[in-house]
Amino acid sequence: METPQGGSSLGLGDSMMNSFTSPSEAYEKLRGTEPKATLWLVPLLVTFALAVLFVFMLSSNQTFRTQITDTQTKAMQKRVDQGKMTQDQFEKAQEGMEKMSSLFLVFGIVGSAVVLAFAYFGGALFLWLGGKMILKSTAGYGKNLEIYGVASWIGVLATVVTILMANALNSMYATPSLSIAVYSTFDPLNPMHRFLSSIEFFGIWQWAVIGIGLAKTSGKPVGTAVGVSLGLYVLLILCKLGWGMMFT
Repeated sequence: METPQGGSSLGLGDSMMNSFTSPSEAYEKLRGTEPKATLWLVPLLVTFALAVLFVFMLSSNQTFRTQITDTQTKAMQKRVDQGKMTQDQFEKAQEGMEKMSSLFLVFGIVGSAVVLAFAYFGGALFLWLGGKMILKSTAGYGKNLEIYGVASWIGVLATVVTILMANALNSMYATPSLSIAVYSTFDPLNPMHRFLSSIEFFGIWQWAVIGIGLAKTSGKPVGTAVGVSLGLYVLLILCKLGWGMMFT
């Protein structure tokens, strides 16, 4: 079906395949069309289902649970050493951790929902603001959410690869990022290790594809739009690292 601007309707199956094989063609079909919720809602739900699977895997694998509790214990011990927590508070916190371990699955699922909601809606907000202020795009928030959603199939693949890597290497820190070089000695409290884990291979790919979508909706050169998109990705990484440092 032809749209007034000459684009054609993009189906869900096509959006999934074209996000990997020909993103330019996918976004060309979206130009001038009304935003379709299914193009971002379905990958969001699939990602959430995989996240629940990952949380279940963490909760049922003793090695992964030990890695989590060890990290929490080291963080609290660091606060004790810095005088920010007393030994009595430390011991009570450990007891609380043991009592809350049975609710790990619940907290993990709720946390996954919150993180994914922020990633999708916050990511689309970044795109909308970046496109409007830098590329002078007239595309609305809904269209940017659609752009993000189409590229999110790459994120779905990233989640699958992460689950496979974690199981194969028996480490929750074995992820498709630069931190794979130090996964066996990964320390979440180490700023360099956190930085390496933030440089995700699939993340770079996904945001480069998002840039192609920005180019199609704004009418700007692909190179310029991809540069803006990757710049926004770097900004998100810095925000993530800053947020992590606040709670370390």
